[in-house]
Amino acid sequence: MSNDKVEVKPVDKLYGMLLYVCVQKPVKANQEYGPKPDEWKASVCITDEDVVDGFEEYARSLKTMTSVKKVKTSEFESIYKCKPPENAGRNVWVVTFRKSTMVKRNGELVPVDPQYAPRVYEKQGKYGIDVTNTKLPANGSMGGISIDVFNKKDGTGSMYLKSVLVTEMIEYIKTNNNAPIGSEWDVEIEPAKVESQTANQTAPKVTTKQETKPSKPSKTFEGLDDDIPF
Repeated sequence: MSNDKVEVKPVDKLYGMLLYVCVQKPVKANQEYGPKPDEWKASVCITDEDVVDGFEEYARSLKTMTSVKKVKTSEFESIYKCKPPENAGRNVWVVTFRKSTMVKRNGELVPVDPQYAPRVYEKQGKYGIDVTNTKLPANGSMGGISIDVFNKKDGTGSMYLKSVLVTEMIEYIKTNNNAPIGSEWDVEIEPAKVESQTANQTAPKVTTKQETKPSKPSKTFEGLDDDIPF
């Protein structure tokens, strides 16, 4: 019986449908196991189980954690708000990669150098155009994610998000949530008219039974509504 160690094929890229590409703006990291800095992250949907098995085998060889979620294709659209990949079977696998915005240097956390921050590229012909700060890929875009592997001296390693290449871009367009209510209708909105309730009021005359001389003009309550805080 041979004791030769089976060589595991490294995986440095995964291709498929892109989901939740959060590279333009970092997001909050999971705080379940303690405080963590914000992070960049992106996910890719894999339809081939053999590809997922190969990736997980490589991760095990590095003794590193992975984020692989098995999703029923019938539930995909309700979760990710886009149709599943055309070649999806009964199940698909969503693999997520992350990278912290902070790194430890001499025992202290410092921001990641900009040159090592993840980037997003859009394939245009034979070129990859950097669109990190100009386009936000929406769920359903197609492309790939490259993996940055940090190898340790003991043979283990860690996987991080390196970059995203978008081959079929569906650009996410943010809606204007600050638009006034009513502007969503294709009509000209006429504001409601509010009539003053104090304009025609006359001041009540205040007298007492003991009064024998003409009293001074009494104070009115007109305008006090302006002081009511509701």
